[in-house]
Amino acid sequence: MGKTLTSCIAIILFAVFVFAAQSKAEVSGSLDPDQAREALKGEPPSITPSDVRRGGLLLGKGQFALDLGLSYAHFSENQIFVDGFALLPVLVIGEITVEKIQRDIFIISPTGKVGLTDRIQLEVTIPYRYQRESFFRPDVAVGKEEEENFDDGKGDIYATALFHLMNEGASMPNVLAGLTFKSRTGDSVFEIDPAKGEMPMGTGFYSFKGTLSFIKSADPAVVFLNLGYTHSLPRENSLFVATQDETTKEIVYVPQTLEISPGDTWELGFGAAYALSYKLAVNMQFQQSLTLKTKKNGEEIAGSLNNAASIRLGGVWAWSDKVTIDLSTNFGLTNDAPDNILELRLGFKM
Repeated sequence: MGKTLTSCIAIILFAVFVFAAQSKAEVSGSLDPDQAREALKGEPPSITPSDVRRGGLLLGKGQFALDLGLSYAHFSENQIFVDGFALLPVLVIGEITVEKIQRDIFIISPTGKVGLTDRIQLEVTIPYRYQRESFFRPDVAVGKEEEENFDDGKGDIYATALFHLMNEGASMPNVLAGLTFKSRTGDSVFEIDPAKGEMPMGTGFYSFKGTLSFIKSADPAVVFLNLGYTHSLPRENSLFVATQDETTKEIVYVPQTLEISPGDTWELGFGAAYALSYKLAVNMQFQQSLTLKTKKNGEEIAGSLNNAASIRLGGVWAWSDKVTIDLSTNFGLTNDAPDNILELRLGFKM
């Protein structure tokens, strides 16, 4: 309920802001199509402002660009634990406690880009993560019990190829396709030791992601639709499982091989951007991703279905012909989505 209310307020404020800006634009004069496209060239999110040049959505042949991304995400959830038993669905005998979990993640993501041709662009991103987790559970004896951990490390490096498939026409949009390969360079749950306070910096799986973006100008605005599909490769991992020896009755650790198959992810995003001036544009987007259940040794893991939806509000400022500033915030709409993500992206065109 809280997430939905916050998102509704954000949407209303955004609509009022755009309406006021539009009224001002009607008084001062409208932008011509080329000027509007220059001010709006920050969308979709996978295409940053520094990616766009006049007459195209990607870097030109032989051009280079560097993006520095900074993002902060906050997660929180409550889990209920019952130490007792239930006589009726509404009657519980025993102690009920609520554990509060909070997670804060800060990521630095430098991205290098190069235009191979006027229609093909390559990108490589090398993220570094700082993470904090806290667990709080009330305790009858001491009043409360709290645990807090900090960790940092490199994340999963990924590379992307973007292709400009079709130019915009009178009734047709620009069409871009993308293919991303994600490595597993960051330490995952398979390599860390939680008892030492270590936290995963990566997923632990190789994955491939395909995207398709449709972008249409409606001067002085731009509307867009993004579609995505991610497939992660299964992974076999050997773990030592504690079992009791039938003869000696002692606890022994036996190696066991587990095959983990992450669920595929389907993504949908759509929104619009609006030019307020030659240098400033605001944008709004709805994003939804559905990740199917993960399988362990061919069997689905209960509770592993993930449905994350969010609203993104942002603005792009063209500091100069070669420097752009993109600031945005995401509001989570579902329990699986982060409560809030704040992103700052600086684009430098060489």
